[in-house]
Amino acid sequence: MGFIYNGISSQSMKIRARLTKWQVSPALRNSFETVPGKAGIADFGCDISERNIIISCSVLPQRSFAELVSVLDNVAEWLNPENGLKQLPESVK
Repeated sequence: MGFIYNGISSQSMKIRARLTKWQVSPALRNSFETVPGKAGIADFGCDISERNIIISCSVLPQRSFAELVSVLDNVAEWLNPENGLKQLPESVK
């Protein structure tokens, strides 16, 4: 089992991944404001909040400690949030 992030599969990054929690539809976030001196609230509608996907990962066995560190460094760079948002396809293998 695995996933594809930014066009790269978890298998090619030498990690095994298992989906542990999946939200089909994210929660709604209501937007309103209380107006001082007026009865009620100003309702600005709602939008959807973020969708959380929780995945448990383990590194496939490596031949040496140096190879293990290399795999971990590559995964950290691949999933680095400072690189911006990336597409996560709907299908998770």
